[in-house]
Order: sequence, then C-alpha cells, then structure tokens
Amino acid sequence: MSAESLSDVPEGTIRSWKNRYKWDDATLQKNKRNVAKKKGGQPGNKNAEGHGGTGPPGNKNAVRTGEFETLFFDTLEPEERTLAEMIQIKNLIGSLKEYGIEDGIVLELGCGTGVMTELLAESGYDMIGVDNSEEMLGEAMEKRAESGHEILYLEQDMREFELYGTVRAVVSVCDCMNYITEEDDLLTVFKLVNNYLDPDGIFIFDMNTPYKYREMLGNTTIAENREEGSFIWENEFDEETGINVYDLTLFLPREDGLYERDEEIHYQKAYDPEKVRELLEKAGLIPLAVYDAYTREVPKPDSGRLTFVAREHGKEIPSDKK
Repeated sequence: MSAESLSDVPEGTIRSWKNRYKWDDATLQKNKRNVAKKKGGQPGNKNAEGHGGTGPPGNKNAVRTGEFETLFFDTLEPEERTLAEMIQIKNLIGSLKEYGIEDGIVLELGCGTGVMTELLAESGYDMIGVDNSEEMLGEAMEKRAESGHEILYLEQDMREFELYGTVRAVVSVCDCMNYITEEDDLLTVFKLVNNYLDPDGIFIFDMNTPYKYREMLGNTTIAENREEGSFIWENEFDEETGINVYDLTLFLPREDGLYERDEEIHYQKAYDPEKVRELLEKAGLIPLAVYDAYTREVPKPDSGRLTFVAREHGKEIPSDKK
C-alpha cells in the first residue's frame, strides 16, 4: 500500500481545500511525489532493536513515530475510554477555540487509529492525520468509512512529514512527543510544524512530565486481568538519560480457549518543560502557554502531564486577512 493510496479523500474535497486554503497545484504535486512510505521504528528507536528493524511483534509503537493509544488507554473499559475521550476532546477543542481556531484545516501528528481525528472532524474541523503505521491507519480509514468524514490520512514519519499546504493548527495528544527520544529529532518536528502552520497558526501538544516517570511510574510493576486479556507492565526509569522503558507482556485469549503471549517494549523520553520551551523557540515558534493537561490550571510540581501551546512565527499574514 503506497502513501498516496491512504490519501483517498475525494478529489472534490481536495479541490475545495485548495481553493479555500490557497494550496497551489505545484505544491500539491511536489508533496505527493516526496511522500515516502517508511516502515520500522524511527531511526535510533530502540523499539526496533532485535526484531528485524520492525519492532517487537505486535508493538504498535515501534512501527510508527508517535503514539496515540497509550498502554493505559488500550486497556480501559468502554465506559472509561469514552470518558477519557470526552475529557481529551473537550480540553483540546477548548484550547483551539481559545486561540481563535474555530474551523479550518487541523493536522494531527501521531493520529494512530484516528480516534481523536474523528472527534475533531465531528466538531467541524477539516482533518489531516499523519502516522507511520500502515496497520493503524488502516483502522483509522475503517472509522472514516463508517463516519463519512472526509479525513486525509498520510503514512509518514512525523520527523519528515510533508503536506500539500499550510494548516491552521497542529495537534498531538497522548504523549506522542515523548516517543521522540532524541532532542535533535524533537527540534526537527518543531521546525516542520512551524513551516507548515498558517501565519499565526497554533501548535498544541501534550507531554508526560519527568515527575510522572520518576514518581508516578518509577520502577514499578503493574498487573491486571480483564475479560479481553491480561497484562503485566514493568516500568523502569533511568534518571541519568531520562529514558523510560515500558516492558509490557500481554496474554490475549484465542478462539480455541488458549492464550497467546505477546511482548512489547516502549521507550519514552522525559523532557524538562524548560527544555521543551527552548526547543520551541529554537524552531522559530513562540511559546504561549503551559498548563496541567488534566485541569488546565497552572502546572504544579506533581503534574503528570502538561499541555504546551505555541504560535507560528516567521510568515507574513496576507493583506486580505489582516
């Protein structure tokens, strides 16, 4: 499956977006040619070690740059998952509208199976989802077929993503950015975001905090048994490198009544909020706000996840839009 085949939004929609958002044919064709399909983990991603460059069997995180469905989210009960989705989408849309993004094209980096992408589309945004996993994008497109939303999905590495034109906002949720374990790579993503944002466009993303890795997860083991399967989650945080390792063992029921064992290894990086701000500024973006991702209040020493908001800088606003 090519990257282009994932982008099967009707031509009428593409034409409409081109007219509405001033995308020109040259840009469209250039980016279509340069979209590359990349399998395996991101370069340097230890998720892929020892597994032929494709990550541990069943490891969704090793075959994509960025992670939407966190381990806890994957194991939530349906009612818990619905509540989590409602809280996330309410906070995200609230942030978008707070900074003047009421409509238009929004890009989600690390869109995974398209859960948040669909919710944003339902709220009236024209959505583009970028992910590095063909399998997960396949699930996202199944959701799109059911909903009827005209979402554009692109199979790309977020450190090298290319779009047809600029967008009003870029979002990334559920600690996608923590899966980028090299500072230079995170800086590259921030630079690309600034490049593809409209003048004064908005970038909203969340990250797990060093406190969460050190104090809330630490060197712990979590085990749970549920109807859909059981898991053992062993966590290890290296204070010196800031790397957090999730070693997950899954026991999934089969039709014959037996259980299949699956193992996954996830690597994330703990970034100090000041380092994130520094990288945003170095990429040309203007940091606007940092707040507790769950309460939208001022970050506390024990905040487990933070939401960052930054504004595009460097492009001139067209005279007819001033």
